[in-house]
Amino acid sequence: MFKGTALLDTQPDSLAFNRAGDRLFVKLLPADRDEYQVVRFMVGEGKLGEHKLLFDSVILNRAYLAAHPQLDECLVTTAFQNDEGEVHDAVWRVVGGQLQAVKYDSAANLPPAKPHDTYFPLKPIYSWDGEHVIVPLSHHGLCVVTGQTGESTYVAYPEFEGETTGQQVGVVPNQLLVDEERPEVRLVYVSRWEVRGNHEYCQVHLLDLDSCRWVTSVELDWIVYQVAGQKLLDEPWLARGSRPPQTNVEHARLPRYARIDPGSGLQDFLEFWGEPYWETALEPHGRYIVYMDQQRHGLVRLNPATGEMDIDRSWYDQDAQLFVTADDGPVYAWKRNVLLAADWREQAKFEGYEDE
Repeated sequence: MFKGTALLDTQPDSLAFNRAGDRLFVKLLPADRDEYQVVRFMVGEGKLGEHKLLFDSVILNRAYLAAHPQLDECLVTTAFQNDEGEVHDAVWRVVGGQLQAVKYDSAANLPPAKPHDTYFPLKPIYSWDGEHVIVPLSHHGLCVVTGQTGESTYVAYPEFEGETTGQQVGVVPNQLLVDEERPEVRLVYVSRWEVRGNHEYCQVHLLDLDSCRWVTSVELDWIVYQVAGQKLLDEPWLARGSRPPQTNVEHARLPRYARIDPGSGLQDFLEFWGEPYWETALEPHGRYIVYMDQQRHGLVRLNPATGEMDIDRSWYDQDAQLFVTADDGPVYAWKRNVLLAADWREQAKFEGYEDE
């Protein structure tokens, strides 16, 4: 069990934070109601403040929610099954007390579903600035929906050598460019992998949201779940993922993170300076990696560049889901009906990659 002050009294189906970590969106089913509710809480100093009911309905039957980076708005999904047994998903923006449909499937170039396609629930996300909604579809491609016009564009994934057994799609901060006409670019990363026994193959691609073109990629022999950084087109990426067990004493996959140069393919695997449990998380700019540390029996936030470590030993749970907000914002952990904010009272110093 966690140690510390719980923030939630009711167990939510799903929850998400905005970019600054001061808005919490939860989807829950109150004990005395038949309708799911989407509620926004203001958060400050580790406590819940003013809350607002954004929407309630019986159709909110998917345990998924994505927070807008800045506004009182979030994404939810619903699903229904037709007479042929096919499952269809709808994506909605919860805004102004209403559900507004995100018509991702209106893209003119959207290919028809193939009979052998494996169904999985949609997990739409906002772009870094909230002006686009990205809807990943199966293992073939994604749709980019412009917020102001609602126009949808389908983008096929690059060719993959093998059979995709997993994928992860996410956004990174708007990237700074040395270009007076275009000072920054909006990017999405797509990681796709194949696992066959001890063989692993992973491709990570970056998509320019404005041109809907793939701009760079890298091939790896380990699985990447997240990419972070602010100059990914010019500087090495910080990536987190996992690798399979490699010795007789390793009985499960182990976390891994590295600096990756997409131009040369060179990788610099970084030291955790601890014993991280399965879930790790990166600050979007690549400033920190956060994990539950079995060695210290607490939560750790490590700056890989400087080796500076912040530690919270007041509570610990290996199965908690971690939420890392942008810059030096708060870090949260969630399990069932308990949501806690990290309190960094202890520091340590190790060697960072800037010291090499």
